[in-house]
Amino acid sequence: MLWLVTCLYVPVFAAEVGAKDWYDVLDVRKDASSEEIKHAYKTLAKQWHPDKNRHPEASEKFMEINEAYEVLSDKIKRFRYDHFREPEFHRSERSDSKSKPTSWILSYMLLPVAIVIIAANYLLQTKSQPSQQTMYHV
Repeated sequence: MLWLVTCLYVPVFAAEVGAKDWYDVLDVRKDASSEEIKHAYKTLAKQWHPDKNRHPEASEKFMEINEAYEVLSDKIKRFRYDHFREPEFHRSERSDSKSKPTSWILSYMLLPVAIVIIAANYLLQTKSQPSQQTMYHV
């Protein structure tokens, strides 16, 4: 039972920590077509371009929009992002060395902990079960 909780907890925790959802950045559905993604990108890029928008966070938002489009417009990258949420698609999180650790770092840090918990649980279960073999001395 404990190993099941551990195996389920580590990937879920890793996926929730700090990862941006590129679909939310472009404000499109997860099943959006290439045309919908392109239209959303063009609309947001015009709106947040640093030359047209004087908002202090315009350049950061514009870079985020470009990263989202880079991933979601490429079929292979989009497939990998949808199925694995690979860390290479979260460059903005990796670029700042002082920011909090990304989800893939935390998942690799938690993996040994999960293995130790699973091994300890297994050892406790095997020690608590009585041995089936009894030796008789004559």
